[in-house]
Amino acid sequence: MQNKNWNKAWSTAADLGHYIGDAHQPLHTTMNYNGASKYGSGSYGVHSLYESGMIESYQSSILINHSAVHFIPHPLDTAFAIMYQSNSYVDSIYIADLAARNETGYTGDYYAPVPAIYYAALWQKTGSFTQLQFQRAAVEYGSYLYTAWINAGSPSTFVKQWNARVENFQLDQNYPNPFNPSTTISYQVPVTSHVRLKVFDLLSREVVTLVNEAKPSGTYSIQWNADKFASGIYIYRLTIGGSSIARKMILIK
Repeated sequence: MQNKNWNKAWSTAADLGHYIGDAHQPLHTTMNYNGASKYGSGSYGVHSLYESGMIESYQSSILINHSAVHFIPHPLDTAFAIMYQSNSYVDSIYIADLAARNETGYTGDYYAPVPAIYYAALWQKTGSFTQLQFQRAAVEYGSYLYTAWINAGSPSTFVKQWNARVENFQLDQNYPNPFNPSTTISYQVPVTSHVRLKVFDLLSREVVTLVNEAKPSGTYSIQWNADKFASGIYIYRLTIGGSSIARKMILIK
């Protein structure tokens, strides 16, 4: 993203989506992904039954609700936290699989078709946290992409379409950074426009609006006094028309 090599960025984003999706599938976080010996050999094959058969049968019931993405300050730590959380559902899947087999009489014969009543029983027992894991995966995927974009300096994917005047649309890095408790944010407006400059926390919650008014073409600076706010990383975003630029800043007290 930083080099604006968008073809490579999109390819990497596709790979990232695959791995984040896998990390939210509980059976991908255990070496006993195909059945646990402590529950006997009866759960063999649960990996395919749960992740392919059941999810394919009930994918129309898996709905993703709109939710704000957030900046991830420690991506590697977050990745391990995701896997740790996913792993907490592993035993629940094993137990649900064995109960569904007992209730429906499905023996797990590799060559026999899996009855729909087995998938229905498995979904009844695991559907709630399966839905939750898909929701989490969607939000975390968006959050990782958003974090990469912020760390790359919030480059625009449409820079080649901008005309000469719009190329002057600019948001500078705040100074000083880190800061305590005040910092100055400078920005450039290419043409008379309605300008919004807002500060957000890492959960994408709006902290303060610094500018929300029409501005003629020119260069501006504004000071933010964060004396009443906690130490941490904040995101400040400039919006002019339908375009936005965001950067991060660090408050240290």
